[in-house]
Amino acid sequence: DDDGATTTTTTDERSPLLQEAKLAERQAKREEQGVDNFEVQWLEIRRAQITQAGFLRNYRRLLRRVVFLNLSENFLTRLPSEKRAWSHLRKSLMQLDLSSNRLRELPDEMAILHGLSSLDVSNNELLHLPPLLFSKMRSLQRLLLHHNRLQLLPKSVCHCRRLVLLDCSFNQMERLPTNSFSRWSSTLEVLVVNNNRIKELPAALPRRLRRVDGSSSS
Repeated sequence: DDDGATTTTTTDERSPLLQEAKLAERQAKREEQGVDNFEVQWLEIRRAQITQAGFLRNYRRLLRRVVFLNLSENFLTRLPSEKRAWSHLRKSLMQLDLSSNRLRELPDEMAILHGLSSLDVSNNELLHLPPLLFSKMRSLQRLLLHHNRLQLLPKSVCHCRRLVLLDCSFNQMERLPTNSFSRWSSTLEVLVVNNNRIKELPAALPRRLRRVDGSSSS
């Protein structure tokens, strides 16, 4: 129904060209009718075999109120690096799922997403994360990094002062950012770091931790 103020868009196992066409059609209709309050809040494009996410840049006005964005289980190898591809999402976007793609890096510009409460980039091919990626993500509560090839977490992760869950298992990490744990002392509840190269966990762990999994680290 295109008459409402907000729209939920869900796709599953469909052509990426079809999804691009649908977004274009929605934006064209919005501009033709001059309806300023027509926008998408929930967008899910899973298993669509998309290799790039140019629509983040091309349909900025349509997506400016997106709260939930799921692009998991595709063939994404990179994300837009232009600031204008992310600036319209900086306040509205709360949940971003990029899991199960082929990403080897994340753009620095994603650091502008300071409204995120959940970020899932698990099951990719990430070698590193931008140094300032988390510098403004002070609302982040869930961070899923498992099944990548990360060797360390950037120091900026300490700015995620509301972090409740951190899963960086199945990577190549040798140590954790020990200074960050003092920032998470009253929030962090779940820490999963198994199957890394970590020899020992930090001595002072957050007091609210109810689950710690560091098994199989060596």
